[in-house]
Amino acid sequence: MAYPPWTFFVERIGLEIFGSSLVGLRLFSTIAQALAVLVTRFMALELGGGRLAQVTAALAIAFSPLPMFEGTEFEYTSFDYLWWVLIAYFVIRLLTMDNPRWWLAIGAAAGAGGLMTKYTMCFLLAGFWASCC
Repeated sequence: MAYPPWTFFVERIGLEIFGSSLVGLRLFSTIAQALAVLVTRFMALELGGGRLAQVTAALAIAFSPLPMFEGTEFEYTSFDYLWWVLIAYFVIRLLTMDNPRWWLAIGAAAGAGGLMTKYTMCFLLAGFWASCC
């Protein structure tokens, strides 16, 4: 199998709950994109943005082409996008709070989520490692 197991696992759950309907096929990718929009709002909040900045950031992500496409198609990239956004949020929290426990959240999201979804997570981690060292 060329891809890690996360996408197949989520799709199996969707098939068991909804059968072979389009709702079951696309529900989890839509939820993943909605979570990415919500995490983007929290990024703006963490960086000191007011209500207008938070809404603008969330709407910019919600109406950009990549999340709109990923939310309507069930692909492994739908979940990969969520993990990248979540890790970026955890890095922002690490830098603003200066609490080393956020490294655990970054590692959990990258390992349990990202690497189980798509192997391109290694590029993100290599970029963070190169900027830290």
